[in-house]
Amino acid sequence: MCLGSATLVAGGVLSFQGGVTKAHAAPSTITFGVPSVVDPIHTVGEPDIAIDRAGNVFTSGPAGSGEQRSLWWSSVDGGATYRVIEPIAQATALASEPNNPGGGDTDIAFDNQTPQNQYFNDLFALTALRVAKTSNEGATVTQTLLPGVISTKSEVDRQWYAVWDPGSTLTTSPVTTKPTIYIEYGPAPSKWLRSTDGQTFTTATSTTHVGADGYPSIDQITGKVFEATYSGSNIVLNIGTPYDTSGDLCFLDDTTTTCPAAYGAGSGVINIASVVNNSGEAANFVVSSMDQGRNLYVEWVARSTTPTQRQVFVSAAPANNPTPVNGCSTNCWNNWTTPVQVSDGSSTTGDAVNIFPWIKAGYAGIADGVWYGDQSTLDPSTTCTPGSSGCHVWNVFMNQLKFPLNTSGGVTGAAPTQNLVKVTPHPMDYYDVCLQGTGCVLVQGNRNLADFFEITRDQSGAAEIVYDDMSNGLIQVGSSNPADHAGAPVVSVIRQNGGPGLNGIDVTGPTAAPITGMNDATGDALYPVVGGTNLPAMDITNNSLSLSGTTLTATIKVADLTQLAAVGTATGGGIQAFVTRWQMGNTMYYAMATITAGQLASTQFSGGAVHSVDLCSVSACLPRMLTYSEDGNGIDGTNTQGGSVSCPASPSASNPCVITITVNGADIGNPTSSSLLEEVGSYALTESHPQAGTTNVQAQADNVPLEIDGVCCYNFVGNSTTVLPETPLAVALLGVGGAMLAVGIVRRRIATRRHMHSETAE
Repeated sequence: MCLGSATLVAGGVLSFQGGVTKAHAAPSTITFGVPSVVDPIHTVGEPDIAIDRAGNVFTSGPAGSGEQRSLWWSSVDGGATYRVIEPIAQATALASEPNNPGGGDTDIAFDNQTPQNQYFNDLFALTALRVAKTSNEGATVTQTLLPGVISTKSEVDRQWYAVWDPGSTLTTSPVTTKPTIYIEYGPAPSKWLRSTDGQTFTTATSTTHVGADGYPSIDQITGKVFEATYSGSNIVLNIGTPYDTSGDLCFLDDTTTTCPAAYGAGSGVINIASVVNNSGEAANFVVSSMDQGRNLYVEWVARSTTPTQRQVFVSAAPANNPTPVNGCSTNCWNNWTTPVQVSDGSSTTGDAVNIFPWIKAGYAGIADGVWYGDQSTLDPSTTCTPGSSGCHVWNVFMNQLKFPLNTSGGVTGAAPTQNLVKVTPHPMDYYDVCLQGTGCVLVQGNRNLADFFEITRDQSGAAEIVYDDMSNGLIQVGSSNPADHAGAPVVSVIRQNGGPGLNGIDVTGPTAAPITGMNDATGDALYPVVGGTNLPAMDITNNSLSLSGTTLTATIKVADLTQLAAVGTATGGGIQAFVTRWQMGNTMYYAMATITAGQLASTQFSGGAVHSVDLCSVSACLPRMLTYSEDGNGIDGTNTQGGSVSCPASPSASNPCVITITVNGADIGNPTSSSLLEEVGSYALTESHPQAGTTNVQAQADNVPLEIDGVCCYNFVGNSTTVLPETPLAVALLGVGGAMLAVGIVRRRIATRRHMHSETAE
């Protein structure tokens, strides 16, 4: 098989001779459900996502170097709602996430052991890495700092995991210990560390190497690691091969005597493609992924000073090449397909200019690539007035590629079929996206998205994408700081619910069509919030909305509110808030009931627009904490609302208490019977102080509400007549064209999830 005319050029770099091809897109049949809001309080840029063997979903991200805190979330219900994992002992609600040090890039990975271990790392002020490990979805965590092994570099950045732990004995790797956990880190050139326990690391190479850009890949047969990156005017691939039983690595660009030529040392990195123009900004990052047939995929955005040339490309290579190149024909990944443009470059579809590619491979020949696409033809860093003609309008796009295979399961030189779809239900950003890393603070560029977002797949093959939704345009009320940038990056996870998945078969899932409410599994109001004990007074069983005239009614059912005193004793928070939040248009609204010291008779009801507290780091300032004010005097656009609380004589999960909040439509954007309220969710929060007037000092210390339970998320339209069944674990869904679909959803009672990075510490 020959995919093109590959020649060896000076320095041992493979040069691919051939033009870029653009395949015809197949009709889009891929659909997505309602995004889940990961955290109703905290926001982060560049979110990470991963799914373990049991189907538990994990996300993470940096809260910023100003706070030196990273967030690591575990889902207890299959990805619908999330809880913060505590790498150190569970604290009270006075400091709900004392996760120091941190604040920079994060990453998550898993091994193949039983029980399965999850590995987490984050970056501390560009000077050290913290590594953490859990084998019970985050209920207990061990952690350590790695300042010593990285002291050979003046700073640390862009750290990524690669875990070798094959599930079978079909391996040619000389490494004897499973798992072997690698960490690659930059800034470029990269260094590699290795570990057998995820806590104690030693160096895996004697020198630095081309790399430290996007997420690396690892081959479970040979143990080889792969890092693709920009290099001058090319996209290149470096391969590291384990050469001893401990897992030390030889790379293609390694010229040391400890790495013999038999391991590819000194042969030079492999050239995958040429970028359009080397003078443009990098639209972070070049990323790779390996499918189950051991075909490797690399995705990138072309560099160019012409914004419309910043398109997304994918190239692929099989493990084996019948025509030896540079003396290698087996396990070489040295024969790359002609790059295929996977973005369409059209302002009509909203995909004219692109940034932040990511890719996930599945069964042999199949890969899903994602990116942020802009409707405008502006440079991503160009500032303009949101909503004005020609200004930025960003969405998440995904293209599923299916490459033709040969009889051995390797990709051929033929172009793949494409299935391009806009993923986000509404634009997720209207602002400029600064691509200058920490330099963004000098030019006052908006870096709220940070540097990337991610895609993975679940066990069914459905794509799950984590992204930041900044469409809210939030900025702290009264802020006059020129370094403060609007748009709270609300971490959102959206799951594919229809069309072909990465396992080669169609996937299914709950529809995004409007319904009136959603039931929640009972017994999941845990404290500690991962692996703790259920608190019936915080156990939400149901949330629903209704609209009558100009009044919106939010109903939250809770197992047993008469036990609220136990919540304060357990968590240290004397205030409990039950909030329903949603987005209408580009504004987030809420309805809330606040109960102090368990006094149901004096419950306070409020509603209005969500607000933010903005905190600063080396990437300037941005909305870090979302607030739902109890204030009744109209400050921050919040007003007192009506409501009631009622409990039966013997409350229980099957006979719950009912909180009813009636909100004046004028306080929440005047929804009509045809208005779409998106991503509706309800949350039970415990607090040490009212949210109204939360100070920056309190937010900096993470003295903010702690989520104990939640139910998320669905869409609502006021004229919907869908009746929600009261049977737990079932949801009535309104199908296309008004058809009623009763879909039973067994919501997993499990926990946790996965990975991250930034161009420089955020």
